[in-house]
Amino acid sequence: MERERWKNEKRQVDDASLSGLKGEAGFTYLELVIAMSVLLILLPALFFITRTFMSEIKGLDGKERLVMESMAFSGYIHQELKQGSHFRMDNGSLYFQLPNGDTVCYRHQKRRVIRSVRAQEETAFKGNTILLQDVYYIAFVPDPVGVGMKIGMQNWNASLDWSTYVAGRVRTSDEAE
Repeated sequence: MERERWKNEKRQVDDASLSGLKGEAGFTYLELVIAMSVLLILLPALFFITRTFMSEIKGLDGKERLVMESMAFSGYIHQELKQGSHFRMDNGSLYFQLPNGDTVCYRHQKRRVIRSVRAQEETAFKGNTILLQDVYYIAFVPDPVGVGMKIGMQNWNASLDWSTYVAGRVRTSDEAE
């Protein structure tokens, strides 16, 4: 008897716990298949959009770095070339003289634009300064009154091509003598 009472109580407990679930309907297989299909369609699209966005951001960042470097270089070189005179080319390097008699050389070497100075009494150039990096092409075009430059820059994510012209200093009649 005790045993029967225990079985009845257990059955009542089981029925009570299952009665709450009997009214509940879970996901059907069709709903699960639809949800998984939507997920499988959206994941590649999400990865593609993310990859495109990241590559665009890297490209813009690379371009911005090149523009900033070119602006700094342009300001520096314009200031120095405006003081210069006697512009000439030798083996792709630009040579010119400053008012104090020093000779300045700009050369392209290992994707860099390097500046060297030879003092008036010296025979060799000293003091290499890297003015610009990531340069794959530079052309100096001197003429009697100034220098034109065409510069191509490229880093891992972007490239920039630009050109400029700088007029040299105007010599007075006292300097010409």
